[in-house]
Amino acid sequence: MDNHFSNPPHPVVCQICFSPGHSA
Repeated sequence: MDNHFSNPPHPVVCQICFSPGHSA
């Protein structure tokens, strides 16, 4: 989802977005 990158970089969101389980 581009929304993750559109929103300000949050430490928690970054961990979720860049998590190996998620396909960014």
